[in-house]
Amino acid sequence: MADVTATPLRVGMVSFAHSTHPERYLAALAADPRVEVVGISDTEPGRARPHAERHGVPLETDHLALMDRCDAVVICSEYVEHAPLVRAAVERGLHVLCEKPLGMSDPEMASMVEAVEASSTVFMMALPCRYLAPVRRARERYLAGEIGELVGVSATNRGACPGGWFLDPARSGGGALMDHSAHIADLLRWITGTEIATVHAFTGSNLLGLDVEDSGALTVTMSDGVHATIDTSWSRTGSLPATFDVTLRLVGTLGSLHVDALSQRIDVHAASTSWLVHGGSMDDEMIDGFVTAVGLGGPSPIGVVDGWRASQVALAAYRSSRSGQPEAVGEHGMDHGGA
Repeated sequence: MADVTATPLRVGMVSFAHSTHPERYLAALAADPRVEVVGISDTEPGRARPHAERHGVPLETDHLALMDRCDAVVICSEYVEHAPLVRAAVERGLHVLCEKPLGMSDPEMASMVEAVEASSTVFMMALPCRYLAPVRRARERYLAGEIGELVGVSATNRGACPGGWFLDPARSGGGALMDHSAHIADLLRWITGTEIATVHAFTGSNLLGLDVEDSGALTVTMSDGVHATIDTSWSRTGSLPATFDVTLRLVGTLGSLHVDALSQRIDVHAASTSWLVHGGSMDDEMIDGFVTAVGLGGPSPIGVVDGWRASQVALAAYRSSRSGQPEAVGEHGMDHGGA
């Protein structure tokens, strides 16, 4: 871990609305000697109080007041609050690590991209699956040409239903598709170096009887014509060892790579078959990447355009689920989700 800050970076945690990630981010920040966690803000302080007490940091309800004491913020709010909170932080010259999605519409996200790029701040989208060791090793082997030319991809990012505000489109923008499409979309772009061109999506409330979609199946076409399928459903049950999964099967002309990222293993089937085991915390590594980028003055490991492109896939998928046809990624319009 490089010592890149002369004085501690003052970081604030803005909202603990997200059900899983903020505590892990806070723990990583608290353990980093380059960081001073100055506080947590939450409009519903009850959900953040146990974490504030555990780490001995102040808790308040005013996001902007907290920002005024910070050099950087980590935003884990309800999805519809991401854009206004990011804008408030950037206007104050703060560095930002924000949960996905970047925003609720393409015009809103385009405006955020413009604001971030016009500033001198480091913006990082919280897409930590890039830091899963099996994913990183699989990317290295793919880029080395081990499986030849890519033919197709099958991927999943399924989760357990988080409940609460995630089921209210006015606060979340949608259901399982909004919650779970960005990670795989980002990995497809990052691993292959190719943009996603179109999305054909099928969604429904087939598992839990919700008012938002709890299941989604996406077929995406990359700009080079390669097809990929993504399962974004809330189909994980409490009996499973993790509340979400990240799997990718990349099929090429010379072989295939199968990544079950949470098992920390890659299965390689090429000239011979092998199993590679890797470990590590994606959240710890992402926080380290953010703090290091701030100390060095950039660039961001996962920038605002990466967040924009990944989030656009969900918007196109919602358009496709309504039209019944493939939809181009990046077409503008106000695109809130729902079943």
